[in-house]
Amino acid sequence: MSDRRPAQTIGELDIHLGNVQARLAEIAHVMNGMATKHDVTRIEAAMAQLATKAEVAAEIKAIRDEVHRSKPATLLRNFMVACAAIAGGAAGFGIVLEIFRWLEKAPK
Repeated sequence: MSDRRPAQTIGELDIHLGNVQARLAEIAHVMNGMATKHDVTRIEAAMAQLATKAEVAAEIKAIRDEVHRSKPATLLRNFMVACAAIAGGAAGFGIVLEIFRWLEKAPK
């Protein structure tokens, strides 16, 4: 605080009281903009309903995995794997069939 001299006249006292009133008005104006306890409680309740960082990260990972599975390159690779499996199965079946034919023709 500054060292001020006491008011000597009613006029000086009026000036001091005017300054005090102006400062109180400024403080009241600032206080009106502050949140009440009810406001804070309401905000906390709303924040509790928001998703956590881990939930958002899991959702993003699931979306990225779905996008990766749906990419044309992935679909083409999966199609080629399926074709290779079918061709391998057919080749194996053909070999077994030829072995049986060969055994039928073999002299007894």
